[in-house]
Amino acid sequence: MRTVIISTTAVLVVLLGASAAFSCSCIGSGPPCQSFGNTPAVFIGTPLEVKQTTEKLIAGEDRQFPQRAFIFRIDEPFRGVNTAQVEVRTGMGDGDCGYNFKLGERYLVYASFNAANGFYGTNICTRTRPVSDAREDLDYISGLKDREPGATLSGEIRRYRRNLETEGIQQVGPLANIKISVKGEGRSYTTRTDEQGRYQLTKLEPGQYVVRAELPDELSTYDSERKTKLNDRGCSVVSFQVMDNGRINGRVLDADGQPVPKMMLDLIPASQADSTRPNSMYTEADVEGWYELKFVPPGTYLLGIRLNGLNGPESVATAYPPSYYPGVLTATEAVVITIGEGTVLRDVNLRLPPRLVKRVISGKVIFPDGRAAAKASVAHSETTYAARGLAYGVSADEQGNFSFEGYEGISYYVRAHVNDSNGKQRHAEPVAVPTRGAVTNLVLVISEPNGTCDRCRNLLYGTNRSKP
Repeated sequence: MRTVIISTTAVLVVLLGASAAFSCSCIGSGPPCQSFGNTPAVFIGTPLEVKQTTEKLIAGEDRQFPQRAFIFRIDEPFRGVNTAQVEVRTGMGDGDCGYNFKLGERYLVYASFNAANGFYGTNICTRTRPVSDAREDLDYISGLKDREPGATLSGEIRRYRRNLETEGIQQVGPLANIKISVKGEGRSYTTRTDEQGRYQLTKLEPGQYVVRAELPDELSTYDSERKTKLNDRGCSVVSFQVMDNGRINGRVLDADGQPVPKMMLDLIPASQADSTRPNSMYTEADVEGWYELKFVPPGTYLLGIRLNGLNGPESVATAYPPSYYPGVLTATEAVVITIGEGTVLRDVNLRLPPRLVKRVISGKVIFPDGRAAAKASVAHSETTYAARGLAYGVSADEQGNFSFEGYEGISYYVRAHVNDSNGKQRHAEPVAVPTRGAVTNLVLVISEPNGTCDRCRNLLYGTNRSKP
């Protein structure tokens, strides 16, 4: 299946305490010595009541997002609060990072502060937790006065490898003896990772620092240079996840040698050449046809377009048949690309065949008595090269007429459905479109009493598809 190459560190996509977000995943809050110094307000408190409110997610936008506003009694302030009660806002707890406080239970709260509105905010991505689970935090806070001045920076470097055969990512061990450079506050420091891939610097001046992992050429990471803030008597943990640095770059050219912009390229294991749904890495060429695949693990591969069948009708690749490097139409003719640790292959140019010729496919959606199915939803799925089930939709007009663009040599299934006055769906059985010529007389009959089409499922999600 198609996979997107992303960092192994998740991304926090909620604004801390400011408002509900669209979705939530957390990078982790770090240990108490890191979170305490970087959080505007920390206190033990008890939520006494709650109400629902709304807040704009992005300044200047009209969209409002629901939140819960908890009124907290301050039982023990540690930093950033000086009143007996505060309002703490958080999301609804439905994928928006909202924290589900229980009224009357005591919590250690790590909160941001919204100066414009005068309320605090928190979420599940902070170290906020019931007091009964906060022993580590409270021990750190209570021991602050006895800690020596200065800050600690630490972290680790771990190596991961993708297995494109199985689509898995596995850890292949820590990285020892990697140089770590740290700069900030007019000072520079260096150290190296130990046998466990860990490093540590102590008694640093508080302030802003840049931490860099100096990796060998065969390895890379998405963020080899990271910024962090160190607070007095606090800490920061800066770790790196490292991957193989195999790279392939080149250009996508058409049959006349001209660059093809925005083409999606697939890299699949050579062993999966005959699979209808091979695993793949992919990248998109820029407007001048240049592309680069990064973080490629050692192995043997085939490069091309439309190799895993997941290019939808809106894709540039849809105008071409599946093609392989250097410019052939079958896997047996393709050149196998071998990548070792850190291999860099340049000018791997892919030459495409002539574009497929466009054609028009049109028809009408009707009910069994001949009435037009006005505004019916019509979907067409390519079945020659694309993975079955991928569909592109158009709407019929008031007379039930529809049309869409297809390509010569490509077969399609076309199906339709409508919603009746009771909000239920009725569907038309799919109709096959011949592979060639303009087709202007398709008729889709809304004959089935429900939206579930077993025949559609068998036709569109079957395991067989044509090969070039």
